[in-house]
Amino acid sequence: MTFYFFREDLTALEEQIKKLDTQRREWGKVMGEATRQSAETFHDNFPFEDANRQFEMLSVRIHDLMAIKSCARLVDGSVARTDRVSIGSLVTVEDKETRELRQIRIGSYMVLTERGMDPVLTVSYSSPMAKLIMGARVGDVRQGKVGETMRQLQVERIE
Repeated sequence: MTFYFFREDLTALEEQIKKLDTQRREWGKVMGEATRQSAETFHDNFPFEDANRQFEMLSVRIHDLMAIKSCARLVDGSVARTDRVSIGSLVTVEDKETRELRQIRIGSYMVLTERGMDPVLTVSYSSPMAKLIMGARVGDVRQGKVGETMRQLQVERIE
């Protein structure tokens, strides 16, 4: 499976992996200290058990993120299509029930970078809302579940 990323999100993913690895190493040190403070390595040694649990959880998370990174492919969001909704598109949709207009940017597989004060909602292309409108053209109405709510969205503009 291929996961598409913009450069800034892939860089943020790499930084997150490094941060988690640093945390995992710290928990490894705590495990070592806990075994020196007690004759028991794990039985009835809460500091060791807690550190081991944290170490294992971080190891699984790092493994999962490394698997995603190994299948990552860079895309250039500045060349998004304007005839159909695609990764990188800035889309204006109208909720047909509420008549509310909303701008949505279709982002990377994992949207990891902060958008600051940008009022545009950036969603992963794999999110339910993006899946609903991916491939749509201006004027198309798409209906489906977003979360627990049925939505009917009409594509008003693609930039």
